Amino acid sequence: MKHTNKLKQTLFSLLLLSQLTIYSQTDIKIYDIGYQIYNYLLSDTPEKIIDMVAQDDLDSKATVLESFLKIKEILSASAKLKNYQYFNTVQDALGNIYIIMKNKNKFLTIKVKMNDTGKISGEFKLIQGSINDELSLGEKIYNMKCFSCHGINAKGGLGPNLADNYWKYVNNEQDLINLIKDGKKGTMMMSFKDYLKPQELKAIYLYIKAINGKEVKNAKKPEGEKKKITFQVF
Repeated sequence: MKHTNKLKQTLFSLLLLSQLTIYSQTDIKIYDIGYQIYNYLLSDTPEKIIDMVAQDDLDSKATVLESFLKIKEILSASAKLKNYQYFNTVQDALGNIYIIMKNKNKFLTIKVKMNDTGKISGEFKLIQGSINDELSLGEKIYNMKCFSCHGINAKGGLGPNLADNYWKYVNNEQDLINLIKDGKKGTMMMSFKDYLKPQELKAIYLYIKAINGKEVKNAKKPEGEKKKITFQVF
């Protein structure tokens, strides 16, 4: 691996000086983990990302650091990173987290695998293409179709807050998809299956998942029960 020996020397020195950040399984907050990683991207000392790596061996830490620095270099060279703000971090059923950044109406996503203690257990990957495009489309649809009831940043209004982890009629991924598509009788939640194309339904679903767990100001009080709804593919 290119620069591996140099990376190992840097890592060894940093490991002697640093105190590793430990996340207990009950205290993990994905939003905060993603925000910390985002700040390391902007930092002049990005090598501190090794404090979050699960494996103790230098080869694993060097591999993660190299992949992280490569993404930082790509984004810095394209002048993208400084224009993007941290949006949210979400997790799929396989343990991968997706760090989402936003610039106006465009999204940027970085993927990395985490273990159940909130530690990085895989290389960083920059996701380009469909997911980011679908998030942009989903946000556009949300602002056209959902904003009037669920408010800016999904903080809630006439309808529930969608940014928290509380759900009234959703117990799993399929329930959320069906709720968007079919609506809910006896509530203000209308059916959108006759108003949105299949790819638009998918886009708004992805956007709602992407905003869930996001910290928003002046959010409406939670309704329903607190539930962690995992998903298969983001």
